[in-house]
Amino acid sequence: MSRVRARENEHVTHVHVVYAHPSDRGFTREILDAFLGGLEEAGHTYTVSDLYVMGFRWELTVEEYERESGDGDGAERWVVEREGHLARAAALARSI
Repeated sequence: MSRVRARENEHVTHVHVVYAHPSDRGFTREILDAFLGGLEEAGHTYTVSDLYVMGFRWELTVEEYERESGDGDGAERWVVEREGHLARAAALARSI
């Protein structure tokens, strides 16, 4: 999901949002929608990686946990490997 709207002569920041929730209804989705609305209103661009839609596995083996928990960025690395959005993002927002 991506939206682009920029106002004339304003700095536009591109934000990549990492979102993870099993349902597209409820409070967490309302927070995401409000955040994205605020970005649009301010004229910024964004992309969203919905980890549930992308098939991200939440259950880990002990080996996977030990490998991924070293720096706390396992989800971001996973997204980068599959989508590459973070390379052009000036900011990262995550809801995990």
